[in-house]
Amino acid sequence: MDEQSLIAAEHRRRRLSVDGDAAGLEAMMADGFYYAHLNGMTDDRLSYLARIRAGQVQYTTMTAHDLDAHLIGTAGWIRGVSRVGYRRPDTGEEGLAETLFLSVWAHEDGAWRIAAYASTQLPAQG
Repeated sequence: MDEQSLIAAEHRRRRLSVDGDAAGLEAMMADGFYYAHLNGMTDDRLSYLARIRAGQVQYTTMTAHDLDAHLIGTAGWIRGVSRVGYRRPDTGEEGLAETLFLSVWAHEDGAWRIAAYASTQLPAQG
């Protein structure tokens, strides 16, 4: 249990999201999982997984860089920059968002499980 294993879990979660692997994502989620989307929408564990299983949003890319990870006891958090490409099958809308993010993780039963995720817009350049 170290910062590098926590960062590896974040990258794995992103790969599973692009693959649409709801079962893999579910195995990585803490029971009280909470997700605050860039648009202000929120999901708990059940609603997030339902959206993935229904294909309501399809992620075309999901990467993270400039990562900073910290451990506090059996928990940890990562902050960094996220780049997410998405497609909404119902509308045909496609987009790319680059955001700041914070993910909170718990180390349970020998594995990292994501407990919370939130993102916000990058500061304006200028």
